[in-house]
Formats: sequence, C-alpha cells, structure tokens
Amino acid sequence: MKLAGGAIIFVFSVLVGLILGERKRNASRECAAFLELFRYVRGQISCFDTPTKLIWRNFENAVLEKNGFLKALADAESEEIYFDAFSRAFDVTEPSLSMSGEAENLIRSFGGVIGKSSSEEQLSVIDRYISQMSEIYEKAKAEADRDGKLYLTMGFSIGAAIFILLL
Repeated sequence: MKLAGGAIIFVFSVLVGLILGERKRNASRECAAFLELFRYVRGQISCFDTPTKLIWRNFENAVLEKNGFLKALADAESEEIYFDAFSRAFDVTEPSLSMSGEAENLIRSFGGVIGKSSSEEQLSVIDRYISQMSEIYEKAKAEADRDGKLYLTMGFSIGAAIFILLL
C-alpha cells in the first residue's frame, strides 16, 4: 500500500512540475503572439494606412485564437461604440492569460494608441511598444527555459524523496 501511495505522490509531483513549466512556456508564447500582433498593426498603418476598425480584420495567430482574444476583438469591433475595442477584448481574455503583469499592462495600454493620432505619431509610439514587448518576450522566454526545468526538477525530486521515505 505504501508503494502505491508513494508512486501516486511521485507521479502527482512530476505532473505539477510539468504543469507549472507549461504555464511559463504559455506566458512566453502569449508575449510572442502579442508582439506579432503589434508588428502586424504597424504594417497595416505604415503600408496600407488601414482605417482603425479594419486593422485587426485579417490577423491570424493560433495562440490568440486559442485564448479567445481574436474572437473577443471581432465581437468588440461589431459593437455600435468602437472606442477601445482592443482594451475591451483584452479585458475579456485577461483572466485566461499566463503572462506577467508588466506584459498585460503594456498590452492594455497599446489599445489606447490606435486611431488616436496621426499615422506618423502612431508609428513612433508603436515602435516603442514593439521594443518594450520584445524585451518582455525575451525575459519571458528566458524565464520559461529556466523555470520550466526548475519546476520539473523540483517536482521529480520532491516526488522521489517522498516515495523513498514511504518505502
């Protein structure tokens, strides 16, 4: 009986480590997805001078599709009052995101610059957002690599220690 209990605790500990590591990797993927969106918006404004309401229309990203952001953005676009559709869409999906508060604050404020000034001013501000998001992404990626291994190692070690103690 002790052996079975120890095995269950070991497997549980390893799974917890895997889940925590995956959460860190998801945060990195989400940062990369929003960075891609920022670059897409910049391209739409600089190359096509796309109207604000049409900027997001053709953007596709599996991560943002999976967490519901793109659907929430399309829903917010279809409302009568378009002002801050990006921020409303982000508010809807924020609870399901794994990224840091710093990244969430940056993304939330990004929606406030779209369509609020001339194209040149928007591009300048968007370039700063892209730069900041790139830094956040690199940090999230490094944390995912480091912490993912740490969580797995800790889960394995704690599970193995408990298993050995129960023998």
